[in-house]
Amino acid sequence: MDMERPIEFLPGKLYDWLRREAASWVGEGLVDQGQADAILARYEAEEQRDSGGRLVTILAVLGSLLVGTGVILFFASNWQFIPKPAKVSIILTAIVAAYGLGYYLAFEKGSYPRVGRALIFLGSICYGSGIWLIAQIFHISSHFPDGLLIWLLGIAPLVLVCRSLSVLLEVALLLFIWTIAEPVEFNNYNPLFVPVAGLALWLGYRMRSRLTVGAALLAVLAWITAGGLVAFSGSSDFPAPVFMVSAAAGLCLFMLGGIHGWWEKAERWAPMKFPYQLAGLLGYFAFAFLLSFEGVTGGFRQLVHYPAGLWVLFAAVALSCLSAAAFSLARAGGERPRIYEGTLVLAALAVLGVMTVVSPRLSGTAVYAVMNLLLFISTVGFIVVGYLKREEVLINLGLLFFVVDVIARYFDFFWEMLPKSVFFMAGGVLLLVGGFFLERNRRKMLREMRVMQDAA
Repeated sequence: MDMERPIEFLPGKLYDWLRREAASWVGEGLVDQGQADAILARYEAEEQRDSGGRLVTILAVLGSLLVGTGVILFFASNWQFIPKPAKVSIILTAIVAAYGLGYYLAFEKGSYPRVGRALIFLGSICYGSGIWLIAQIFHISSHFPDGLLIWLLGIAPLVLVCRSLSVLLEVALLLFIWTIAEPVEFNNYNPLFVPVAGLALWLGYRMRSRLTVGAALLAVLAWITAGGLVAFSGSSDFPAPVFMVSAAAGLCLFMLGGIHGWWEKAERWAPMKFPYQLAGLLGYFAFAFLLSFEGVTGGFRQLVHYPAGLWVLFAAVALSCLSAAAFSLARAGGERPRIYEGTLVLAALAVLGVMTVVSPRLSGTAVYAVMNLLLFISTVGFIVVGYLKREEVLINLGLLFFVVDVIARYFDFFWEMLPKSVFFMAGGVLLLVGGFFLERNRRKMLREMRVMQDAA
């Protein structure tokens, strides 16, 4: 009986790996070319699957956004002339109609899943808009970030029921906005963030959405920073140590990303390594860059007593980072790139911890010099580690912040020294020449990495 096995789709990198392995099997005589071709015929790169379907999804989502915007603008222009019962009916009808029609097309009829999910996404926007419109209709004055939280929690079940990535990204975006709104507007540390962020991360893992996980992790960094700033509320001291806590938190996320590759379910969770390392390095480099300015580090001298909440936050972050780095070193198994990576993270964490304690006793120039040295060594160190581990994200981020730091220092040192015309011309030439050499060396490193991967 001829039973044809359905084609399975693999991520592009995994499919390329399988193709290289099949070629090596043929070269070693383990299989012949016909058998290798038969094996490869069972699989296909995910990028080749239904590329037109992705265009349909994009167009449907954009259409939903345009329809939603048009409906909101139409009713906004005539809102004052509509009776309250009619207003409530319009809101509820829009939500039910979008959800009902979307569910029918995607699941009951099943012929238009992408358009159906786009309509469900439109319903989630109508739901969120309805929260604010109901509050306006009945003149409800309340803690406005609660509206964001109700919106977020109200659409979260749709992710599981409808498997909608667009709604999942909406959840992540709302989480980020809600995280910032609470401390900025109400000086609230917002402990409720922890379970809500846990929900967003769980949904991201379940849907295997790296973009959602990355957005939720950036919200975590924003929450940690906000918590440190809240700890300084009412104090005349400069809150620069908050940036050190946030930089350490970025290192912690980076190391947690590395751990994903060693889980028992590595095949399922290993792709989540990327958002952890990307969000972690972005956070670390961004806050380390802020600490490289003399106007920021000079504020350390004003500090005598740190708020207790800041110590607790720093201790929790440092302990998590130390544990992750220690685990990484223990599992390195003699692999030099992993040892270098763990050592680099531990050294950076140690500098941040020591400087947090001793900075008030040092001169502003000394703190400025140490933090700039830390940023320089970190960028170069992560570029080297990225090359040794063959990870492009480390190389690209290291080069990005190396260039940004060079530009910043150029402004620091030469803005007052040179005539402005000479300053800009010299700066432009420096950027062009530097960009040329950096791009050439970056391409060279990436080519060498790919050659080593093919030879491995």
